[in-house]
Amino acid sequence: MFSVPSILLYSHPIQNHSTKLQTLVETIALKENIIIARRMDQVAKILNQPLNGVVAAIIVAGNEQELHDLSILQEKLQRIPFILILPGQEKEMVTKAHSLRPRYLAYADDDLSDVRYVFKKIIGRVNSEYMN
Repeated sequence: MFSVPSILLYSHPIQNHSTKLQTLVETIALKENIIIARRMDQVAKILNQPLNGVVAAIIVAGNEQELHDLSILQEKLQRIPFILILPGQEKEMVTKAHSLRPRYLAYADDDLSDVRYVFKKIIGRVNSEYMN
């Protein structure tokens, strides 16, 4: 069984980034191709499914616990290009975030135009690989 290519978007509902990020992603990908996860256990379930169809992701790690949970999923995350957004530039969190090897690391207070630009390039590359 082959899945439609999907974009995974994770942001905890308490964080105020989810609506802005969803709108940003919808300017690049079709709404029906976006999988929105609001809890880290949903992210784990999606990434652990074979043939889940996820080809890229934007993930907002709102705290140290979420970053730790992502480190447990590191092997699964390495299979897809993803952008990781942190709440701030605390040295320990930034170091942990880099160990996950995201394609781009952003901060919650950054202008999302950079995230949009990088994600658009990721999706363009994924689409060209997907079509070949």
